[in-house]
Amino acid sequence: MKSGYQYREAIKNRFNFIKILKTLLWALIITMSISLFFKSTADGRNGEMFTEVVVLPGDTLWDISRDNVTGENLQKVVSKIMKMNNLDGPDIYPGQKLRIPVSFR
Repeated sequence: MKSGYQYREAIKNRFNFIKILKTLLWALIITMSISLFFKSTADGRNGEMFTEVVVLPGDTLWDISRDNVTGENLQKVVSKIMKMNNLDGPDIYPGQKLRIPVSFR
């Protein structure tokens, strides 16, 4: 049978263990959230960084370019998106996934 001191120590150890687990769980959640928020991947062909967007009804390459790449010539961005996604023309459709350059050179 445990004494009062041993019982208190056991309870204290359990609480410490639970606090550590909570901290690790929050760290994992935060890390995963950040990685999903900044989802960028290297393009296997030339090592360029890109993010993926899903085309919504009514979207055009110009809209997607304007919304995702700021401070650049939109014609060049549209051309780059077409090249990255092997598009022959500007036609895109809802649900299509497009690679968008993260930084434009």
